[in-house]
Amino acid sequence: MGLTLLSDEDLVVVTAWGLANPANPKVPHPTALIVDGEGVIRYLRQDVDYTHRPAAKEILAALAAIE
Repeated sequence: MGLTLLSDEDLVVVTAWGLANPANPKVPHPTALIVDGEGVIRYLRQDVDYTHRPAAKEILAALAAIE
């Protein structure tokens, strides 16, 4: 399985997908997404607090569930 990491310096995807932090639109909420080859979002986790991130095992479990 190949994985692609999205880097969005210009906040194009952040803005289009509504992931911006309303208090500071130039700083998105920490977001983890898994999008399949058909463009369907299979996993989404967004945290308001930047110190909360999903554990690797949570993301790996989400990946395993869609294989």
